[in-house]
Amino acid sequence: MTRVEEIYPDNKIVLREVGLRDGLQLVKTFPSTSAKQRWIRDEYAAGVRHFEVGSFLPAKTFPQFADVRDIIGTVASLPGAYGIALTLNERGVNEALASGVAEVASVVRLLKNTARPTPTGRGCQRSPTSGGSANCATPARTDRW
Repeated sequence: MTRVEEIYPDNKIVLREVGLRDGLQLVKTFPSTSAKQRWIRDEYAAGVRHFEVGSFLPAKTFPQFADVRDIIGTVASLPGAYGIALTLNERGVNEALASGVAEVASVVRLLKNTARPTPTGRGCQRSPTSGGSANCATPARTDRW
């Protein structure tokens, strides 16, 4: 069984809790780390196994994700639970891979015949040697799958 098949089994519907990332990305006040950990444990007890844990973004700008490594650790401590973290640039990808999160999501938008930055690819540069793929994908490791 591959890692992808383990995380996303055939013939099963996978529900992912996205409130920890998507629900908190634009709020001015947000739960404490311990409240987020309770949130995860309560949903885990209800049967949720997939959690979008947060984003690897500057803590100064997005303080609601400053504890993303603690949240990843909480998910990793639960048998059969998987975390996914969002990254928007190469630094975020590297930090996510180092954190041990089960899955990394990167949003990359490439525009034909241009290397100008785009809102969803901040910090990524177009690579002429890769046919235009962004360098924030470079650290991705396929050997884990």
